[in-house]
Amino acid sequence: MIETISVVIPTYNRASFICRAVESVFYQTFRNFEVIVVDDGSTDNTSQVLEKFKRLPNFQYLYQVNRGRSVARNEGSRITTGDWIMYLDSDDYLEKNALQILYNLAKEARDSVIVYANFLFFVSGGPAYSHRRPFTGKVLNTNLLFELLEAKFCLTKTGTYLIQKELTHYTGGFYTAFEPSEDLEYAIRMLPEAKVSYVNDIVLYVERHAENTGNKEMQLAIVRICKHYLAKTDEWKQILSPKEVKRASFALKLRIANMSYEMNDHRRSFVYYFSLVRSKPVMLFDKFIFKQLFASMIPWKLKKVIKKI
Repeated sequence: MIETISVVIPTYNRASFICRAVESVFYQTFRNFEVIVVDDGSTDNTSQVLEKFKRLPNFQYLYQVNRGRSVARNEGSRITTGDWIMYLDSDDYLEKNALQILYNLAKEARDSVIVYANFLFFVSGGPAYSHRRPFTGKVLNTNLLFELLEAKFCLTKTGTYLIQKELTHYTGGFYTAFEPSEDLEYAIRMLPEAKVSYVNDIVLYVERHAENTGNKEMQLAIVRICKHYLAKTDEWKQILSPKEVKRASFALKLRIANMSYEMNDHRRSFVYYFSLVRSKPVMLFDKFIFKQLFASMIPWKLKKVIKKI
């Protein structure tokens, strides 16, 4: 029996994008799906532009007072009837065979509770281009926790994966406190005991536009998430070996150090780089770490002056 895929689309004042996202689901070659749009208190004409879909039997429109996209995703998830869930952002759209690719992968893998594929960025009117973390080939039933923590693998872009409904309910959904990088926290929480499969097919197009969340907001949220999980590494001792817990802690500290440096928070980046080197002195021979550690010791204002010379 063919299972059902529930596509949950949270939206807020995206009337100019939302129909494209919804249509990209209805144009899918895989037909056993439902679409749930959760309007997070839009003040534009989002409801009106969706009227043409509201009469369709596999479409639901839910309006809520503005509480954030995490709550919107969770509310949509709560009323799904499918076996698998996809969360799709309302300003992105799917490749026409996206659901079929992911469903085929789920059936081939059998044991995976998450199946994932690739995506492309594009700017309106311009050509599509790759994201920063491309991958190749196909892998079945593996664990990607460390690849995610070490930023070697991108399993945070909604619209690129299916997740079994039971797992989403068991783990509690998305957390508002970690927006706008709540998808990273969600992925970290999903992965410690999850088998994942992925394939290097393009299933999603992500538009870069003026209304996208700013980089600094994302970076601050990522630092907050990493600090949160650093404080919880003891809990991972129940499911990870001491060596794996140490590796996870190291990866989280390195991510905080790198992100802090990018945001010109040199005091925090120095503290974390220094902590990393103390725990693993060989890191001083890593050219990137050595450069970042030394550069973190130079005040930002002085660095600006040096660049002008």
